Amino acid sequence: MYGKVEYDALQDAFRCEFPVRGRDGMRRVCGKWCKDLVRHITRHHGIPVKEYKRMLGIDMKESLMSEDTKRKLRVANRKHKTYQNLKLGEKHRFKKGENKVQSYKRSEQTKKRLRNIVKKSIK
Repeated sequence: MYGKVEYDALQDAFRCEFPVRGRDGMRRVCGKWCKDLVRHITRHHGIPVKEYKRMLGIDMKESLMSEDTKRKLRVANRKHKTYQNLKLGEKHRFKKGENKVQSYKRSEQTKKRLRNIVKKSIK
């Protein structure tokens, strides 16, 4: 459905409209129902949410996350006080000796898993 995200109030979930190629080689729509469509799009289809919204003509301000999931994230945010990372004027601090995000060493097993994820998202 171009320009709109299909939402089911009973499931409190959104339907993914991302075009994929089936095992038979035919193009079809993903069709998976997700409470957090943002996570599904980025992890399973490997594209940024902005690109997904542009591709389907969805308003950039439209939420792709269920109210229940938003509520759970708010509760976790308060519990773990992650909102403190957003204080004005404070710079993000890296660990001593680090100058970029994820500069740590990854195991060979993790590197292999990440390569497989990228290969799957390209297909």
